[in-house]
Amino acid sequence: MLAFGYAFLYLPIALVILYSFNESRLVTVWAGFSTKWWSALFANEAMLSAAWLSLRIALVSATVAAVIGLAAATCWRACRASSAARCSAA
Repeated sequence: MLAFGYAFLYLPIALVILYSFNESRLVTVWAGFSTKWWSALFANEAMLSAAWLSLRIALVSATVAAVIGLAAATCWRACRASSAARCSAA
């Protein structure tokens, strides 16, 4: 059952990657293997700029989430270790 769950999640991603190497503009027609769409992507400066911006935003948000999660876990652990009255006052 777990394999079906993973297939449901990862098979569409694998198909998109596979069809990105299609020569044809149509997804339904396989015209042969080509890297022309990837070269067009890397030649497009606006796309590359947007991708790098997305990557920087993801890195910053993941770092902030990790710091907030670490602080919350530290506070939660400190509250569990101390008395209940001390936690309810805060």
